[in-house]
Amino acid sequence: MKNMNIRWKRFSYLLMKLSASLGMSYGKFGRFKIPISSGTWKFLFKEIFLNDAYYFETQNPNPIILDCGSNVGFAALYFKLLYPKSRIICFEASKQTYDKLRTTLDVNKINDIRTEQIALGNQDNSQVNFYRNSTDGNDLGSALLASGIGTSEQVQMKKLSSYIAEPIDFLKLDIEGAETSVFEDLVSSGKINFLKSGAIEFHLNVQNPSNNLGMILQSLYDHGFVYRITSFSIVGRPWRPTQTIAINFVKDVSANQNYFVAGRKKLSVHRESMNKAET
Repeated sequence: MKNMNIRWKRFSYLLMKLSASLGMSYGKFGRFKIPISSGTWKFLFKEIFLNDAYYFETQNPNPIILDCGSNVGFAALYFKLLYPKSRIICFEASKQTYDKLRTTLDVNKINDIRTEQIALGNQDNSQVNFYRNSTDGNDLGSALLASGIGTSEQVQMKKLSSYIAEPIDFLKLDIEGAETSVFEDLVSSGKINFLKSGAIEFHLNVQNPSNNLGMILQSLYDHGFVYRITSFSIVGRPWRPTQTIAINFVKDVSANQNYFVAGRKKLSVHRESMNKAET
């Protein structure tokens, strides 16, 4: 069943590539329509749906998920396939990308996901410059650090801790260089103790020394988490001053025995729930 499901996912991906080549705006995956009109959709789809980068296990039938750095909504759709009754808050700073996120949810008739167009950091209600990394709103790499080909915009910054009032089953954190500031807030507020598991894409950049990998790892260790680190760097490539590092973490290992074992191919265990949702 698992191998069949992997083949099914790959076949769906091939159909989506065909649809994109024909100029279609959406491809079908399970019960959802996936936006396929941007140049980044293949990367996002492979990372999130084929590689199961955000897979997690929980006994909670309606887990609370914080999707920080939602982009155009791929992860939100993945979470809804994984746990249809999940309660999700999406955070996206770029107004143009946020509008595309809202379109993705509206096209799929998803009305139970809360969305916030803000930047996350260690300050509340301050205005910060947010630099877009594309001209079409399909941003990968937009950040508070001046870089990229897009323009900047003024965005309100808020603390993630202000959105946490009960246990969080999964934290997805992919905010292009502001990860440490979010963890500073979580630690100082004590809200890190509300987290059960999560996945961080840490963006190492020599031009952004304030984003401190050591601080994040030490904070996870100090608060009882077990973590796994995976580098996206390709062996044999020349050294580069930027690097993306994936950090998966969990507190209760006994309840997540498969979390660190072949976690990138685990959506198959939820194929049954997907079938039920499609019928």
